[in-house]
Amino acid sequence: MVSKTMLKRNTGSYKAEIITSTRYAGKIVKSRARVLRDGSSERIDYLSPMQKGMWVTTVGNTTHTYLPNRKQFLSSTSDVCLPDAEKVKTLLHNYSARIEGTGTIAGRPTYQISLQPLTGNGPSKKIWIDREYYTILKSIDYSIKGEPLSEMQVTNINYNFRCSPSKFDVACPNGATPVTIAVPMRLDQLESTLHISVNKPSYVPEGYKLEGSYLLRYQCSCGHHAAQLTYTNGLNTISVFQTPEVKCKSISCNMDGGTCMMRESQIARLGQVRRDGKTVVVVADILPDEVRKIAESVR
Repeated sequence: MVSKTMLKRNTGSYKAEIITSTRYAGKIVKSRARVLRDGSSERIDYLSPMQKGMWVTTVGNTTHTYLPNRKQFLSSTSDVCLPDAEKVKTLLHNYSARIEGTGTIAGRPTYQISLQPLTGNGPSKKIWIDREYYTILKSIDYSIKGEPLSEMQVTNINYNFRCSPSKFDVACPNGATPVTIAVPMRLDQLESTLHISVNKPSYVPEGYKLEGSYLLRYQCSCGHHAAQLTYTNGLNTISVFQTPEVKCKSISCNMDGGTCMMRESQIARLGQVRRDGKTVVVVADILPDEVRKIAESVR
C-alpha cells in the first residue's frame, strides 16, 4: 500500500485545502494553503495572514517559491540520481509499514499506516491514505525522540480537478529578485566552482543512500555557496555541507565581519569540523554522536 501510494504520487490530479503545523524554535507554526495537483505539477498558494501572497510551484524537478515579504523569487532543481522506485525500495528496507486502523479524513475513507524504523533509533511517521485514490490525506512526522515535529491534514479535496496549465507556468513577479538556491552538480564540478575539495563522507549510518549533490546558496543573504550532499533512508534525510572558509560581511547576517550564521546556528554546531580551507557541517535528525561521526569522516 505504501509502495502504491508513493509511485502514484505524480499521476493523480486534484484540488485541495490543507492545514499544517510545524515546531520551530520551540513554537508551533500553523498555516493554511490551497493545493492544485496535476501529475508531476503542483502549485501551493498560502492563505494564512502571515504568509498570504506566498506561493510554491513544482514542475518535474524544478521548484519556484515566491516570498512577497522579502520580494524574492527562489528557484531550485532536485537531483534524480535516486529514482522513485529506488526510494520506495529504500524506505521499505529501513522501515516497517503497519496498518493501525481506518478512519475518515476530509470525508474520505482512509487507512492509518505507521512507519517505524526497523533497526536503531530514527524518526518515524504516521500517514492516512485515501483507500480509493492512494493519496496521503494526513501525516505526522516524529523526531528521533518520538516528539511530533510537523503535521499536515487535508480538509477538503476534489479529485480529477482539471486546471489551466498556465497555473504552473511561472515567471519572476515584478519587483522581485530572482535567486537560484540549489543546482545539481557532480562532485568535480563543485570542486571547480568552490575551489575546495568536495568529498563523500566515508561513514553514513546503515541504510542511507546518496540522493543528490548540489551547489547551494545560503539563505542568510551573505552570498556564500556550499556543496550539499544529501543522503536518505527513504524517510529521513542527512545533509552534508562543505563550505569554503570565507568571512561574512553581510549586515543581514547580523554577524558583520564574522562567520556565516549557517555555520554558527545551534543545529549546525552539533556536527561541524574544520578542514584545510573548508568547514564541514552535518544536519540530520539522528543521534548526536552519529552526526559528529559523519562530519569527522569527510576529508
